[in-house]
Amino acid sequence: MNEPPSTPYGPGADPPVACPVAVEQRPLEEYKQLERSWFFSWPARGPSALIRSLALAWLVVQPLGLVVASGSWSLKDHPLRIGAAAFALSLGLPLVLLLRQWLGWSYVQRRLVS
Repeated sequence: MNEPPSTPYGPGADPPVACPVAVEQRPLEEYKQLERSWFFSWPARGPSALIRSLALAWLVVQPLGLVVASGSWSLKDHPLRIGAAAFALSLGLPLVLLLRQWLGWSYVQRRLVS
């Protein structure tokens, strides 16, 4: 008798086709990479770690915000307004960092769901 050779996939079954997507671009692998990343692991460590990291970014940029705000001629004689302008300017970096966190995690979430 002439039987087809037995394979680990069953008698006469073809082996599964290899996935054409590179391993590092598969959604689960992208999730694992984000989870291991220093920057993207902030939210995974809890809300207090995320807030602490964003507050640190704000404090680091605050002196630069003060320098930029104090260069304004219209605010030269108003120290409270200079402080408020510096506060508003220095919120830029934490907001950009938070936006980047959201974009990265939402991208991976969309890939995992699809």
